[in-house]
Amino acid sequence: ADHAELLALAMARLSANGTLYFSTNHRRFKLDDAISDRWQVSDVTSASIPQDFARNRRIHACFRLTHA
Repeated sequence: ADHAELLALAMARLSANGTLYFSTNHRRFKLDDAISDRWQVSDVTSASIPQDFARNRRIHACFRLTHA
């Protein structure tokens, strides 16, 4: 998946205590399993959707990545 390579490059540049947020508007997005195998991943989608858009939770997906 394209996003796996992009995230690997970004995480390689991120400091050990840094945080990377990845957001996508692809409604059927599925995070590559290899990502969660390499780094700590939290799905923060629900916290990133404003209340005005709460009835359409598939508007985007957002993930927080940190080094394990």
